[in-house]
Amino acid sequence: MADKADWCDANVRYFIDICKGEIEAGNRPLGFFNRTGWKNVISKYEEKTGQKLTKKQLKNKWDNMKKEYTWFMELKNSATGLGWNEAKRTVECSKEWWDEHLARCNNPEKGIKCNHVRFRKTRAEAP
Repeated sequence: MADKADWCDANVRYFIDICKGEIEAGNRPLGFFNRTGWKNVISKYEEKTGQKLTKKQLKNKWDNMKKEYTWFMELKNSATGLGWNEAKRTVECSKEWWDEHLARCNNPEKGIKCNHVRFRKTRAEAP
């Protein structure tokens, strides 16, 4: 039976590095990992973290990270009124910008919640 996934920052970094290695090794030839690629990702992830996860668990994480990356790049590159802090590698904007953006992006009547909110950090939360 598979372990419950623990996606702490270190494990996410390991997963990204393992996936990058498999891509560079040619095990993602058509835009998705082939059988060898997934076999290697599963075994290397378990070796590195001690967690025995299934292909489904790892693929779910991969797919979710791709969605989050798309949302982040949309926020970073398409939204106006933002700055980029190269030292921190973070998007910077004012509370007023967030309030205005969330008012436009959220639509409670249709059950739509802004995906960008996950990237919001208040001054107190920022490192």
